[in-house]
Amino acid sequence: MSQDEIDAVRIVNEMRARGGLGALAIDPRLTAAARAKAADLSASGRFAHNSPTLGDPFSLMRSFGVRYGYAGENLARGCGGAYSVCAAWAASPEHFANIMFPKYSAAGAANVDGVWCMMFAG
Repeated sequence: MSQDEIDAVRIVNEMRARGGLGALAIDPRLTAAARAKAADLSASGRFAHNSPTLGDPFSLMRSFGVRYGYAGENLARGCGGAYSVCAAWAASPEHFANIMFPKYSAAGAANVDGVWCMMFAG
């Protein structure tokens, strides 16, 4: 993970702490799945949760060995670095709900050529 990707998880954990929630552990399998998703979106020019090559986010996580009871995904592009993308997610009710979902315990983040993907599981 790049420092920017680590910072994104740290900033998300700061948001969670302000809301009284526990920190998310960085999971290397979620990170690898997020990297695959961000790379696919960057290479294809598509921007959607479901990919014709990778499938939906949940099957993608499972293909990387992630076992979960709850899972989610945040995407962004054109946001720049970790602070900017986290601010954008915090301003979006749907993305912020993923960040603050109390049943998540792990996350992985990736930024490939300005396309961000953060995956959550618990």
